[in-house]
Order: sequence, then structure tokens, then C-alpha cells
Amino acid sequence: MEIHSKKAKIFIICGLVVVVSIVGATLLNLRKGNVELLEASPSASAQAEENPQTIWVHVKGAVNNGSLYELPKGARVNDAIEAAGGAAENADFTDVNLAMQLMDGDVVCIPEQGVRKQQPVVSGAARENTSGSSGELADGEKININIASAEELMKIPGVGEATAKKIIAYREATPFERIEDIMQIDNIGEKKYASMKDYITVE
Repeated sequence: MEIHSKKAKIFIICGLVVVVSIVGATLLNLRKGNVELLEASPSASAQAEENPQTIWVHVKGAVNNGSLYELPKGARVNDAIEAAGGAAENADFTDVNLAMQLMDGDVVCIPEQGVRKQQPVVSGAARENTSGSSGELADGEKININIASAEELMKIPGVGEATAKKIIAYREATPFERIEDIMQIDNIGEKKYASMKDYITVE
């Protein structure tokens, strides 16, 4: 009986050793598989390099090939003009900020010489939602007081909601011919005009 008992113990021990070996080998294979998967998967930075972020911009006006263009994120007005085949001979760059950074969905409209502008050089829904709510102008940006919305006018230093409404009411009757004409608005004197003249245009 004692011999049979020892044999049984030996069989049990051997069985446990086999089970432990199988489990260990399985776990090792799983770990190796995970490492291989991690090595095979590209990193986030590598994916970003392979798929650079881009924006879509509509370029029109005095350019050679006005159309919709895909540009790299961070592109500027000058990049949009180059993508559209360059500026036309009659392009007017007086109030165009070539270094202005573009946003997805922007419309870039290069004005023509001798033609009154019907819209800002750069506009777009995303731009209105961001810069319009902040009340700040981008570097070199000017507001056309003949066509700007109330929200855009309120980005001009010293112009609040009431003054913006007065500007719109005035231009509906008499469009501004010169930026100095804004002093025809009853609460805009020389001092306030001096603070806003670098931020407005009528063309």
C-alpha cells in the first residue's frame, strides 16, 4: 500500500509539473505575440507624419485659377494664392495680409484694382466663431466698415454693440467713402478715431 501511495504522489507531482509547463509556455507565447503586435503597429507620431493634417480653402477673386484647394495646416494667405496659380495682373494687395494664417473652411477673395470689395479678403464660419467671439483682430487684419457684420465691427477698438448698429445704419444710407467718414457717427470723435483708424478700411 505504501508503494502504491508513493507512485500516486509521483504521478500527481509529474502531472502538476506538466500543467505548469504548459501554462508557462502559453503565457510566454501570448507575451511574445503582444510584443510583435506592438512592434508592427506604427506609433501615433509616425501616423501623423504619414497623414499630415490639412485644411480646405476656397480661393477666388483676382487669382489665375480660383477653386477649392487642400493646403497643409498652418498655411497662410500667400500659400493659398500660390496654390491658385498666383495672383492675376489686376490684383490689389493694398489691404491683403499675405502672412495671415488660414483656417479650415476659409474663403480667400483677392480684390481687383479699382473694384469696391464686396466681402473681406479672408472670411469663414470657423473664423467668425473664434475671432468674432474673442473681440480681437489678427495681425494686420482690417475691418471693412462698408460690408462688415455687427460682430465684425465690434472687433474694432472702441466699438460696442450700439456703435456697430449706428455704423450699419449710416452706411445703409450713405456708404463710407473714406475711413475718416466714420467720425460722422455721433459718438466717434477724433480721439476714438485715432485708436481705430489702423484697423478699418472702406475698400
